[in-house]
Amino acid sequence: MMKLFDVHSLDEFSRFSEWVSQQLRPGDRVLLSGDMGSGKTTFVAQVAKFLHSRSLVTSPTFTLIQRYEADLPLVHMDLYRLESEQSLLGLDIEAYLSDPRTVVFIEWPERLGRLRPEDFLKIEFSYLPAFSEYRKISVLGAGERWNVNLELFKI
Repeated sequence: MMKLFDVHSLDEFSRFSEWVSQQLRPGDRVLLSGDMGSGKTTFVAQVAKFLHSRSLVTSPTFTLIQRYEADLPLVHMDLYRLESEQSLLGLDIEAYLSDPRTVVFIEWPERLGRLRPEDFLKIEFSYLPAFSEYRKISVLGAGERWNVNLELFKI
């Protein structure tokens, strides 16, 4: 099921992030799509805050993978700079994806190829540059785990 949200302010973006944080369970995989600057890392940072992360979330663009201790351990990946599946295997992506204790957020998930998980929540962010706080957010749950009623969430 796919749901589209219009977010008109940072407060609404924060409420959306909080709602997602309340849905997460160990082993969840969250795929994040959208142009650079559309809110992917900001979203992960807010979710981490709601899960009481012990450190601030920063973009993993250059480190590629970052782990955060929180009420629910988080892994945040940014695959933008990777060009092949071989590069992913060299980073031991499969170990992160198979860890049942953590929630894994993956920016630029199209680079996963055949490693893409079967159960995932995909969140796509889009924005209009002239309206810096406005976002369209589409949410798609795939697989048995994400057979949740997205209609329950209202911004």
